Amino acid sequence: MSTNLKLVPLSILPFINKDKWENAQVYDIKEQKGMTDYIDFIKSTDFPENCNLMYGNDCYRRFFLSHHYTDNNNNYVMTMFQRYTDDPDFYVNGGNSLARCHVQTSNFSSKYKKINKYHQHFFDLINNQSIDITDDNNKTFKYMSV
Repeated sequence: MSTNLKLVPLSILPFINKDKWENAQVYDIKEQKGMTDYIDFIKSTDFPENCNLMYGNDCYRRFFLSHHYTDNNNNYVMTMFQRYTDDPDFYVNGGNSLARCHVQTSNFSSKYKKINKYHQHFFDLINNQSIDITDDNNKTFKYMSV
């Protein structure tokens, strides 16, 4: 595994601090895919030691970004990935989601820039290493990067 920022779409690159990209690693998922073709199968045990951010392309050439985090009781992985091969700016999440949200979508194109709050939380957690999220039921969740 190594860092290769040429794989990262320009629309995603600015959302994560440079030092986080420098410590991220490329992850080759080969031909692996989920039942619905979602990239929702990456586990915490897939991360190398001292790494909490991985990215790459799947067998359809869709970009994905996975982050390993904890709530002090459980380990989680959330993966944000390009939903459609022919739309490099439309993303969805897979795996564990922050504050138990369901599947969320964001459009990172310069025309729309419609980023949902859970993807913004995802970036905030990566950049700040910890985050508190209050859900719609006023319950607060504390997450930390591993």
